[in-house]
Amino acid sequence: MRILVQRYSALGDIALLLPVLAALKRDQPTVEIHLVSRPFIKSLLGDLDIYFHAADLDQQHKGLLGLWKLAQALKQEIKPDLVIDAHNVLRSRILNSFFRLLGLPVFRINKEREARKALVRHKNKIAKPLKHSSIKYAETLRRAGLQFNFSEKERALYPLKEDDTVNDVPSSTAKFHLGIAPMAKHKAKRYPLAQMEKVLAHFGGNKDYHFYLFGGQEEVADLEKLAQAAEINYSMIAGKFRFPQEIAIMRKLHLMLAMDSSNMHLAALAGIKIISIWGATHPLAGFSPLGEHEDLMVQVPRKELDCRPCSIFGNKECFRGDYACLTNLAPEKIIAKIEQALNP
Repeated sequence: MRILVQRYSALGDIALLLPVLAALKRDQPTVEIHLVSRPFIKSLLGDLDIYFHAADLDQQHKGLLGLWKLAQALKQEIKPDLVIDAHNVLRSRILNSFFRLLGLPVFRINKEREARKALVRHKNKIAKPLKHSSIKYAETLRRAGLQFNFSEKERALYPLKEDDTVNDVPSSTAKFHLGIAPMAKHKAKRYPLAQMEKVLAHFGGNKDYHFYLFGGQEEVADLEKLAQAAEINYSMIAGKFRFPQEIAIMRKLHLMLAMDSSNMHLAALAGIKIISIWGATHPLAGFSPLGEHEDLMVQVPRKELDCRPCSIFGNKECFRGDYACLTNLAPEKIIAKIEQALNP
């Protein structure tokens, strides 16, 4: 069987999808998996036995005509037996219609949109856990007749090519090697840098600790400023490596400290301990990192701040205006989690 899976963003969502596809390939090795996504996602596939197809959604495949061309090209090139819509947004639904016109069965993920709205509304919240996103992907594949085993609590399947290893990292002789990804796209998911500086300063000047800073190229200057202000021993990883190489580096670390962000999910692919900081978003929404990390999540309890969560993706401004879900998190609480993880 040959299947086409479409998911166009975001990086963290793709990181939650790939271990599901890897589990399918493990249990159903004759299934041929094709993933269509934006070009930058290709490098994230690592050594996974998955075929990649780039969708140029900004130019060649833009608009209705562009999407029709994309559907035709994928049908002709791949000749899939079925299509999995792992995104369920307007663009993918338009493509679904085109695929059906071309005679292909389509199976679409259920995003539990009504339950999401109930979880984040200001009044009369229904704070019940939604299904984990990776479980939703797995269920969509199973509805298509593809049976395999997968659990969001297991270590994520993510094989790496030998040439993705980075032999000179870590280079420090420190006792503990810690990754940190303090940035996030949205303010409601980003721990204030002044408070993060206090967290890192606790370890400043101590040769037993070496930090590895992860993020985008555009964040390097802020990361340098943070590390120097905290006087920590550090190596800058941001902007220097491809995704599989970053994950290979993460695998050599004792833990990763991250926001609810793509780096949190990349660390899950690395299979290391993850201390995650949650603000406006909440693990109840189904986007927690794969594996067993509940005891290392840092957040203001809902009984202390019942407006949480106010957003699924963290892309809304705080209606209170003070971002208390983040500013009320004492640096000492995060320091305690780090020490707990390093000395269980």
